[in-house]
Amino acid sequence: MKYILVFTLFIINLNALYLVENEFNEKVYVRTYGKPINDAIIFVHGMGDEASTTWDETIESLRDDYYILTFDLPGFGKSTKSNQLYSIKRYVKFIHNIKNKFIHKKYHLIGHSMGGAISLKYAYTYQNELKSLVLIDAAGILSKQAFSQFMIKNGITDFFGTSVKDLNLDVAIAKIPGVIESFIPLNIESFIESPTIRKNLLQSNPTAISALSLVKEDFSGIPENIYLNTRIIWGEDDNIAPLRTGYVLNKLIKNSKLNIIKDAKHVPIVDSFNTYISYIKDHLKKPYYRKIVNKKVVVRKKNIILEDVNGKIISGDIEDLELVNCKNIMIKDANINKFTIINSRVNILHTNFNIKEASYIIDSTIDMTAGSIKNSVPIEIYKSNIDFAGIDIISLKETFLNQNLLFPQKFIFSLSTLNDIKLHGVYKIKKKDSYLYKVNDN
Repeated sequence: MKYILVFTLFIINLNALYLVENEFNEKVYVRTYGKPINDAIIFVHGMGDEASTTWDETIESLRDDYYILTFDLPGFGKSTKSNQLYSIKRYVKFIHNIKNKFIHKKYHLIGHSMGGAISLKYAYTYQNELKSLVLIDAAGILSKQAFSQFMIKNGITDFFGTSVKDLNLDVAIAKIPGVIESFIPLNIESFIESPTIRKNLLQSNPTAISALSLVKEDFSGIPENIYLNTRIIWGEDDNIAPLRTGYVLNKLIKNSKLNIIKDAKHVPIVDSFNTYISYIKDHLKKPYYRKIVNKKVVVRKKNIILEDVNGKIISGDIEDLELVNCKNIMIKDANINKFTIINSRVNILHTNFNIKEASYIIDSTIDMTAGSIKNSVPIEIYKSNIDFAGIDIISLKETFLNQNLLFPQKFIFSLSTLNDIKLHGVYKIKKKDSYLYKVNDN
């Protein structure tokens, strides 16, 4: 007779136990609270050995009204730590296995940081099982190149949740993600799937393994196919998962609402608990989110010319925008018909470009988030840094024209589209050319 061992239970007390499930086949720490008859919630934590204890205060606020399931993901907290491939895909399977043991009805899924990324992938995979989704400062959603650029500015230490010295990693790996573009092309997937490399180079460290796995995960095509009632919560000063990720998710997930918590960083669960828990409670009672579409107000379009300006917010309907030698410019909630940006640093949010006349980006750095570009003439670019996240581009002809005679123009795209073609990763246009091609980053 053939037997399949799926779970082995080790009961600790009435609400906590260890079990072995069949994805990792390791001992994992699981906790349940409340009455099974109540609405159910699953909480998924991020990196760090605090693991599921991150949710303790949240659980105390909700346990009387909900049935709660939480756990230490394999490789973290009180669960077994070993030289396993701790990947997003395997964590999704793990959660589904645990869920099948404890919950047999629709439930709310709430994830933070890496747990937010796992929850997003889980919702895409098992959408029909869920009542709703909450994503809190979800990490690693943007393309790995955009993520690495952000992390270079804020430091690898915060991402791993401990010091690089404590991780005791090889020097080359310790600089991840700063070396992503030069090192990861060795093929990150086969790199972390090798037990020998994980052991010798990553020293079997679950945090490093899961971090690399998160960085290589491609979320393109996922948010726009989530139809669940989704609350997105973000710390305004998050230095690990960029706030622009929240804006992009809110744009792409149809039935979603974004709450930004002022003065909170990557863990608003701790930084601003009262505000955070009020959003959670409100979400659990909301049947549906309907985004408000503002009616177009016809106003006279303005022309704006700025030179040698540091720090300014620009919004509204703009016929012609010129920025020269400007820094820390924020373009927000704008509609722009024509522009020239020279030697400037510009962040662009919730802005639509309708380009019918020649427009230029020269020697500038542009970060554009959750907006759109429609153009009938190409935008001409020379020696600039371009990072687009959640941008929909509709081009009747060429989208961009590289005016550099010597070097290709590089673009970083995250969760964006060009005439409905998905753009996610690094793309280039050859010197004095307009053809956009993807750089092989595997």
